[in-house]
Amino acid sequence: MQKNIIKKSLLSRGIALIITFFIITSIIPSKKRSNGTKKLYSNDKVTIVTYNIGDCTYGSANFTTSKSDAKKNLNNIISLIEESSYDVCLLQESNWLNITNYFINPSKKISSHFNDQSFIYGSNSNILNVFDSGNMTMTKYESTNKRLKVPIKGEGLINDKFYVHKLLIETRIKIFESDNELVIYNIHLAPFSNNRLVKLAQIKYILELAKLEYESGNFVVVGGDWNTNLSTKDQEKQSLNLELKKIFGDDLWKFKRLNSFTFQGKDKKGNIVNKTIDGFLFSPNIKGNVQSLENFEHSDHSPVELKLSLTKNKNNN
Repeated sequence: MQKNIIKKSLLSRGIALIITFFIITSIIPSKKRSNGTKKLYSNDKVTIVTYNIGDCTYGSANFTTSKSDAKKNLNNIISLIEESSYDVCLLQESNWLNITNYFINPSKKISSHFNDQSFIYGSNSNILNVFDSGNMTMTKYESTNKRLKVPIKGEGLINDKFYVHKLLIETRIKIFESDNELVIYNIHLAPFSNNRLVKLAQIKYILELAKLEYESGNFVVVGGDWNTNLSTKDQEKQSLNLELKKIFGDDLWKFKRLNSFTFQGKDKKGNIVNKTIDGFLFSPNIKGNVQSLENFEHSDHSPVELKLSLTKNKNNN
């Protein structure tokens, strides 16, 4: 009798701990600062860089095996970001605290280094507010930044909790002497082939937001890690183009074709695999050129740069 009571007590405590764990991991903090002072005018050129820094644990397609290597990667990533002369920087896998990168805290270090700029960090997954994985946006402009949630669920509790990225960071930059804004979304879509339908649902949700902003007269950029092969003939790209057609009709929302790769990894046999999965989609009232900086020394992704200018259309004042 006593043993049964003890077993029931332990079981109930175990269930309570599991429930508490998933409640706590749903507490998703955001950290931000508003220091940007640069003003945006309609005739200005803007440079946006997107960079999945791979948690500082990759370099030259190899996994980092020591804290000193992860720190070295982080310092080199900071230098690479600095050299890019960006106005807005979109980072993915720039985790605040994570055991996989020996708790070197990339986002905190990067935001501290660029302390004269605005930044926002948002979490994709969080355990006890200690182990934290997420993305960050930095900008030199006067801006408002907030974290949005993409309400698309993945199959399976662990997959949904830790692999289906639900974070979307929105940055709004006022265009002075105008009634319009430059609206930028920092995205990191769900990985893995089993999340293909989830990823398409995420794309649809995000692009519907972008469409509303464009129709209200704003200039819109969606940039980041699409976890979708953006090469012209790839089936994933064809599915994405079909989704664009459904949402935007004849409006010319397109990806600028990249002739270089943005991701470098290894397959199960250890062979180098190159893909183009990072990039930008922007509204028809923007002219822009996109290029991969083709630097895989400090991450499994390369920084990708968009240089843009704003144009007029029927929706703009």
